[in-house]
Amino acid sequence: MNDQQPFGLIFRNEFRMASAPLRRKVASMNCTGIAEQIESAEAALTVKQLSVILQCSPKLLYKMVEARTIPHYKVGVLVRFCPIETARWIRTRRCGRFS
Repeated sequence: MNDQQPFGLIFRNEFRMASAPLRRKVASMNCTGIAEQIESAEAALTVKQLSVILQCSPKLLYKMVEARTIPHYKVGVLVRFCPIETARWIRTRRCGRFS
């Protein structure tokens, strides 16, 4: 008989342990602060700039642009985000508190 736990159970246990600090970090993030940071930009934001602020990958933003789920503008092949419209978009997608 094997005393080791099945791989799936090990993965789920490790995920639970790792996700507790992540849940606290996400709960402490202030959506309004992110929106204000975006609004304070003086010019249109690039994909790279917005990905740094939102702490997501540029690839995710490009997928959202392609799916038209985030307000954006195209200047030729370049993608730009209006700070005011993007901040409004962030505020309308706010979720409740994490527990």
